[in-house]
Amino acid sequence: PETGQSTPVIVGDKIFLTCFKQVTSATKDAKDIQAMCYNAKSGELLWQKNLPGDEVSRISGCFGDNSGPAPVSDGENVCFFNASGLIKCFDLDGNEKWAVNIKNSRRSDPYLLNGVIIFCGSAELSEIKGRHIKGIDFKTGKLLWQSSCYSWDGLTPTAYKRPNGEWVALVARGGGHVKDAFTEGFNLISLKDGKEKWAYPFKGFRSTQNFTLKNDNAYVFLPNGRHLTISLETGKVIREDNLHEGAEAALFQNGSYKWVSMVDVNLKKRSTIQMSNFLVGKYHFFRTYNDAYLGRLNIETGKTQYLQLPAQLERVASKTNYCWGPKDIKIKRSAKKKGPPLANEWLLRKNSMISNSGHLVVGDARSHFSGWGHHSAALPTVAGEYLFVPTMSGLVYV
Repeated sequence: PETGQSTPVIVGDKIFLTCFKQVTSATKDAKDIQAMCYNAKSGELLWQKNLPGDEVSRISGCFGDNSGPAPVSDGENVCFFNASGLIKCFDLDGNEKWAVNIKNSRRSDPYLLNGVIIFCGSAELSEIKGRHIKGIDFKTGKLLWQSSCYSWDGLTPTAYKRPNGEWVALVARGGGHVKDAFTEGFNLISLKDGKEKWAYPFKGFRSTQNFTLKNDNAYVFLPNGRHLTISLETGKVIREDNLHEGAEAALFQNGSYKWVSMVDVNLKKRSTIQMSNFLVGKYHFFRTYNDAYLGRLNIETGKTQYLQLPAQLERVASKTNYCWGPKDIKIKRSAKKKGPPLANEWLLRKNSMISNSGHLVVGDARSHFSGWGHHSAALPTVAGEYLFVPTMSGLVYV
């Protein structure tokens, strides 16, 4: 019924999701969201509950908003999250079980592990205080622990079971806006009690990525096109790869893809779009920050390949128009902007940002843009043989 960024969750024949409370006029920011339950077969609304927020967020924000965290269910009950400070749990028929006030991340999904909801706690934009990984009891809502180290809230701390049976996650410190003094880098923590196992300091680290663990290793992107493989046992670097060296790319030229042995991909400072990376099999996929490429690093060989993608497309009647780069731009750029346009400005037209209610719902002008560049990413995923790569603009590559 209204704009919302949470992933729908299916339990049996019911679909659970969150969206903002319906607006009645053009809206830039809002704080109150609704928990919704639908019949998965008929689409009938079965019940809805209000989740009032403590503070507003930019509605339809390209870095998330209050409706962002997905619901979590154990098959008998379901928890909903208003990122600005409320978590509520209901049974599947909508009867409230418990509620707690804890701020949580607008752009990171919580998950259930051994009866504990794991999620990123949030804070004021300019503070690090409150940014910890937290664990709350699914049955009672009681806060059980928080990580002994700070953790940026623009990341997904994926759970991993080590060979010794211990559940761990990699978390990170480092990002824009925060003025507090703290050590940048990343840490391995126990998901039993949140205690730090080891730390890897790195000044200028970009923490807004998905930390996927595999083979008892962590796979981490560094600025300027570098990638580390880290031992979870020791916290030491096993290998470092360069996303440029020996790379090849499939470029779209004259109506078809052609492989070239070298490609000029701009990986300076920010190599990847925030939260766009995804490790599956032997490939670590990512979207490039300054250009419109899907990259994949082979974690076994260190070789990187790039696939050029259109930053935007427009379907008109039986024809599809593509924007592959600056030469295809149809939107006039602001005269105040200097330098070449980045991929988020490679536009045929701006996204309308009109919601199902018929009103303009946007609090950040960048949400009108392509979904590349300085955005958070909707999380990629794999189903069967297909990789699904969604952007915050709603465009999905398969």
